[in-house]
Amino acid sequence: MVEKAFLGSLMKAEYLLQDTIIQPEQLESTRHKEIMRRMVELKRTGKNVDLITWTTLPDRLLNTNPFWTILRREFPFTSNGNIQIP
Repeated sequence: MVEKAFLGSLMKAEYLLQDTIIQPEQLESTRHKEIMRRMVELKRTGKNVDLITWTTLPDRLLNTNPFWTILRREFPFTSNGNIQIP
């Protein structure tokens, strides 16, 4: 629950991603590690860490991409595109 809230905060206020000292490897959940790795990778390449970026990742095919499935399970989106944080 703590990791989910942490990652949700990073998604809501992506500027926090560059300020955090926490690394993906320090997270306990494999799913959360992968989500944070993707977030760091997106930020490093100059992309935004937001819903539009997540939903247009090149390896997402018809919502069957395992990463997209994990992201949707961990962080459900509201109908207006906002992330639901626990």
